[in-house]
Amino acid sequence: MNATATRVRFELLMIALEDESDIDAMRSLEVSAFWLHEATDLTEAILRVATQRVGRYPAMKHGVACAEPGVMLDFNLPDQTHWLYKKFVEREPLPVIELADGRTFVPTVELFTQPAAVLCDNEAEVEADGAPPRFRMNPAAENVANLPPDYYANQLATLKWPEIRSYLLMRWTPTALGKLVHPEFSAQAHVGKLRTMPVTGEETLIGIDTSGLHPGAVFGQPQAGQLVVMDEGYSDEMAFEQFIQEVLLTIIARRYHGTPLLAVCDPSNPRDARTGLTPVQLLQRYQIRAIPASTNRFALRKAAVARLLNRRHGCVIDPVCMMLIDGLGKSYVHRRLRATATTGLQYANEPVKGTTSHVCEAFQYLCLHVAHVVPEEEVTNRSRVQISKRRMV
Repeated sequence: MNATATRVRFELLMIALEDESDIDAMRSLEVSAFWLHEATDLTEAILRVATQRVGRYPAMKHGVACAEPGVMLDFNLPDQTHWLYKKFVEREPLPVIELADGRTFVPTVELFTQPAAVLCDNEAEVEADGAPPRFRMNPAAENVANLPPDYYANQLATLKWPEIRSYLLMRWTPTALGKLVHPEFSAQAHVGKLRTMPVTGEETLIGIDTSGLHPGAVFGQPQAGQLVVMDEGYSDEMAFEQFIQEVLLTIIARRYHGTPLLAVCDPSNPRDARTGLTPVQLLQRYQIRAIPASTNRFALRKAAVARLLNRRHGCVIDPVCMMLIDGLGKSYVHRRLRATATTGLQYANEPVKGTTSHVCEAFQYLCLHVAHVVPEEEVTNRSRVQISKRRMV
């Protein structure tokens, strides 16, 4: 090394920041700068605290100031509702601050976007009609000299369209907030382009999650061998009977008047504390025929949904069902655990409860009924009954 070369001595701290509960680990830090890796998985609150802790080392009492304090973030492009898009694209004008020495200071916020690794010549058609994409490599892509020639081509063969949009085409794209409960779902394959209408005279099924004060429902009909999901309903902090009165009956009057109805309900919920009635009995009080779902087992509910989504033309969802679409494609996920193993990241068995989870679970009860999924012991019991009947004959 040249005797006059600059030498730098620095300390690198690596901290796991998964959610706002980890912020306390940052509050006492005095650092020159932060680098927030995979920022799509972080909250804006973490960025705010990071901004407060930079530029504090070296301390001014030592006569040396940090030359370039700041926070750097790296991330793949999420959807346009994400806080990163609002912060760096739809950002408000930055404040102009007059310092004590008379200088004017304006905070600096910049977004640097890498060139797309791949170009799609018919992207509009793919988005609108699900046409097969026509890809070509981008000659302006970064770092290609250090990658194998087929590096991106191999990714195109394995990634789904939303991942290709985010990782390779450099588009702001909806991404899952964790490990999806129903990875079989594809907005391109399972969301219709037009508003759907119930078939007069055909039975309309209502899957209902009756849990607590967050009831959710989805309306669907089997049409030509395909489950068509046409409407959804959800209410926060509302008792189930009020949900029937204000949400279900409103949707029924508007779209399903005169159509035979069958509600398939979460079988695990207790009687209403005020009326002493079960959700099934409450629905029947309002002339809605109702039955409990065959099971509440999460694995069987998940399998029922997978059975329909994996079947060609097995299920289509009306584009108006935004909560269900958001949940299946983004927010209805398994919670990531802090523990790790040699197999990689670990996730909780049960999904995260949130605004969309109740509608997604209502969809599961609907799919249980349509796909005829029942617990194994019930199948065994039915077989025993059949054998007994035969013996009696």
